[in-house]
Amino acid sequence: MDPADNIMVMPKDNIVLVNNPKTFVVMGAATKVAQYNLDLERVTLAEGIARAGGAVDTYGNIAGIYLLRNETTQFAKAVISTNQRAVDTSYVQSEETRDFAAPRTRVLYRVDLTQPGGYFYAQNITLRDKDVILVANAEAAQLQKAMTLLRGFTGAFFDVSRASGLYPPN
Repeated sequence: MDPADNIMVMPKDNIVLVNNPKTFVVMGAATKVAQYNLDLERVTLAEGIARAGGAVDTYGNIAGIYLLRNETTQFAKAVISTNQRAVDTSYVQSEETRDFAAPRTRVLYRVDLTQPGGYFYAQNITLRDKDVILVANAEAAQLQKAMTLLRGFTGAFFDVSRASGLYPPN
């Protein structure tokens, strides 16, 4: 801090304080999808997942926890060039379409909590302002949603047909 940058406050001056908290968002198949404040000096990815109640047992896929964040382009290029195995090409744009001219690049990290190392990894990542945690849906989640929808239709048909006397009671 440079003393030359200090501003003298004079009588009748208005001072406005703006609260702009640092936050992260949890989305997807989490128990509590919401925006959370980074109210501590250090909040880890594991703690962020825990704040959201973890993955919903019937819908969440703990093998598919994703952290979306903006990294410096220099860092993103270094990661991609030094460890091509870590780059899942199904999620990464081709070399021609990546915008490495921008100062920041969006990066998607995947954490697999079905593996013991995933928990250590999640405990070592510190969340940053505007990070997004995405809990992926389990593979069976779509089937379960379809069955619930189908049950709603068949249940309504059964109730109407029984009430109208088309379906005899037991």
